[in-house]
Amino acid sequence: MHSVLRRPNLQAGVAMAAFGLLAWESAARAVAGSTMLVYALAGGLALALAIYRPRPALIVLLIVGATVLPDRAGQFAVGGVRSDLAEVGAFLLVGVWLLYLVSGSVAKPGFAGPWLVFYVAVGIAICVGAVHGTNPADLLGYVKAYAFYLLPVVFTSFFASATEQDFLERWLFRLCTAGSLLVLAAASTGFPLGAQRASTVETLDTAVSAQRIRTSLLSLLVVGVLLLVGQMASSRVTRRSVAQLSLYLLPIGLSFNRSTWIPLILGLVLLLLLRPGPRVRGRGLRAGLSLVVAGSILTVAASSGLLGRTPQAALDRAASTVDSSVLSERSYTDRQDEDRAASAAIRRSPVVGVGLGQPYGARRPVYLSSPPRIIFTERLFIHNTYLGIWLQVGLLGIVAILLLGASIARAVHDVVRVDRTQTDSTRRLAAGLAMFVFAASAILQTSLTHRPTILGMSCALALLQRPRLPPRLAPFRVPLTQVA
Repeated sequence: MHSVLRRPNLQAGVAMAAFGLLAWESAARAVAGSTMLVYALAGGLALALAIYRPRPALIVLLIVGATVLPDRAGQFAVGGVRSDLAEVGAFLLVGVWLLYLVSGSVAKPGFAGPWLVFYVAVGIAICVGAVHGTNPADLLGYVKAYAFYLLPVVFTSFFASATEQDFLERWLFRLCTAGSLLVLAAASTGFPLGAQRASTVETLDTAVSAQRIRTSLLSLLVVGVLLLVGQMASSRVTRRSVAQLSLYLLPIGLSFNRSTWIPLILGLVLLLLLRPGPRVRGRGLRAGLSLVVAGSILTVAASSGLLGRTPQAALDRAASTVDSSVLSERSYTDRQDEDRAASAAIRRSPVVGVGLGQPYGARRPVYLSSPPRIIFTERLFIHNTYLGIWLQVGLLGIVAILLLGASIARAVHDVVRVDRTQTDSTRRLAAGLAMFVFAASAILQTSLTHRPTILGMSCALALLQRPRLPPRLAPFRVPLTQVA
């Protein structure tokens, strides 16, 4: 196979023949009134990009699945199976990565052991769900959702060298900057944007008028903020970096997501305290003050009337985190009810859980207008990601998560204690702390099962690993150092 992959004439011939047949079939369908032509041609171009330029293709995947575009953009159905652009692109890149890996022309993935255990656990969970009678269509949906967890190994494999990691970091900053500007424009003009948007925010069971915009960009911004503050702590603090940080904090503030705010603040404090590299008197203090200045700029800009009543609602939201009344909020008590039901289900089946697509005992009220009544339906999701994984994937899934956490902790320890003098040590520490933020947020949110968070985790793990020398050549005569 390796020799076949390196024959450029054969590669070009096969690619042209396949694309020609695809275009011919699509044209025939278009004449018959089908809209498959556009999808087929786009799919052909995506395949070519994924094969010949996999790293830019992964950046495109980030744009589609983890920025401000609508969730599940470009939905379509083939043979009754629904999909979308991000899903197809992800599975296409996984296939291309397997092709590169088999040919020995790409670096071996980082953190592969824990993920292998997790994939085995998901395979067992699929069998358990099928035995318990989960609807095949629902089971397929869960399989596709968990298949997204293949992306972290793809990212760690394709972004293994220092040059490739620099490329990924540059694009992360570009996406965070462009996405934050779009969120600012949407907040100023009322443009809907591809996000969950609400005109009211409920804090301590009191609803107030405010703009709440939760975009898929939030996960990349967590990584971007930590990387940027790491740069500011290890080098000069400039007006541009302070402005950039202020811009990144805006969408995070507009999300009103307390389960992201608190872990991110803790992550930033740890970054300033543990940052490796040579210590310069006052540099960490300046970086910390830059955070204060950035927050002040954001508050002043919002208080000017640009975002209406949102600033006061954000302050009330932040203050509620230290108010004991938060423990009696409906959102918190609802999560407690979920956790109790999940714990009881786990005690009944601690090894394999309940399986994919199976209820675990929690119920949710649903209002029906005709005739007016409230009914209770089985709740399949749970906010606590770890209990959700245990319920759906079983004890082996939790073991895999613990192994991954241990691997990340070991990598962070190496950065802090062993590799302190390396030029990329601050970036690696920031990436490791981004994983801490994701892990802490997952206690109260279903975040670890969301595509944008999985993509953010993929970027963080790729930047956390120690840079490695890649193989000399990739398939199709593309040097691995040629990342753009």
